[in-house]
Amino acid sequence: MFNTRLKGPEQQLLFKTLSELLDSGFNLKESLIFIKQTTIKENIIDDVLSKLEQGYHFSYSIRKYIDGEFYNQIYISEKNGNLISCLKEINKYISIKNKQNKKIQEVLMYPLFLILMLLMALIGINKVIVPQIGAIGRVEKYDLSYLYFFILLIFVFLLLIFIYYKSLSFLKRKEFLIKIPFIGKIYQYYMGYYLSYNLYLMLSNGIDIKNILFIMNSFDKSTIIYSLSNEIKKELENGMNYTKLIQKYNFIPKEFILFLSQGNSKGKIINNLFMFSRLQFEDMINKSNRLINLVQPILFLLIGIGIILGYLSILMPIYNSLRGI
Repeated sequence: MFNTRLKGPEQQLLFKTLSELLDSGFNLKESLIFIKQTTIKENIIDDVLSKLEQGYHFSYSIRKYIDGEFYNQIYISEKNGNLISCLKEINKYISIKNKQNKKIQEVLMYPLFLILMLLMALIGINKVIVPQIGAIGRVEKYDLSYLYFFILLIFVFLLLIFIYYKSLSFLKRKEFLIKIPFIGKIYQYYMGYYLSYNLYLMLSNGIDIKNILFIMNSFDKSTIIYSLSNEIKKELENGMNYTKLIQKYNFIPKEFILFLSQGNSKGKIINNLFMFSRLQFEDMINKSNRLINLVQPILFLLIGIGIILGYLSILMPIYNSLRGI
């Protein structure tokens, strides 16, 4: 039994090709056979086709090869014949995510390489060049112990944060991520997009508000929607209404209180959720772009400071030795 999950670019290629083929008039089986012959690993498509022939839904057949969040969306859409639009939306999201990741790598690669070279240069200067200068005259060795201590301090700090993060419950981790400076707001926009779009999918596919909790409980157990459904069920049993539940978690958009208020028709709720998901998605992209553009200048500033310190590590001992003559 094959259980290897497809990588991000492979998932995007699958969703993109499948949506295009289905949109062109191919049925699901024909589309998968075509994909098998041209792109995705044969063993995976064979396994999916085998499950389809056994009577399983496509969402179940592909489940172990894709991210749980994507499975949830396909599961909802497939039930009401909106699979193509769902696949297009997933493809759009993965495409933008991959572009952002590539942009981050391009922005960080060169500065991080310079920082690494700078650290090596500082250590080399202190271990090799300064002792050689000292052989000519009395030269004080520049103390870099503060640098080693600072690096160790950062490492210990990050390790403690990681240990604390792993000790939190699934939903508390989402709360923690939102509080992280700079990236927290981006993650909050993502959660706003993700939750509003999935709620829009469920309502637009004919799922009654009263049955949404039941549907959410059948989602992939590794996803936030599944964890949230269990929390909602527990809190409702304890008498908490949905307004207080939304206010309890910062990653749930407070706009949901207005959208779900009594008096709004189901059609209006669906439209509000769809437009809100679009706005949150755009805000997420714009905020991440601004952060990416800010990171590189800051890194180059740190590199400049490091270069100055590097020169001082050479010149100050020489200056002190000349002053003593």
